[in-house]
Amino acid sequence: MNEKQTKELTERLDIIIKLMVIRIIEEDITIITKIEKLNSVGIKPAQIGKLLGKPTNYITACISRINKKIK
Repeated sequence: MNEKQTKELTERLDIIIKLMVIRIIEEDITIITKIEKLNSVGIKPAQIGKLLGKPTNYITACISRINKKIK
């Protein structure tokens, strides 16, 4: 695969990811559930904060509480 094909594939994957995130954010679920879903697919707290309009500290604290409940 050459550089042009790699760039095109990356752009397409980015679009797919954005569409999936929009679907999660627009679901009628709690903010905690949204954070949990986004975190479970590997999205970083800073990125989750930007997507949901919340500070990174808030997201990190929620993830911490979610992880404590799991244990």
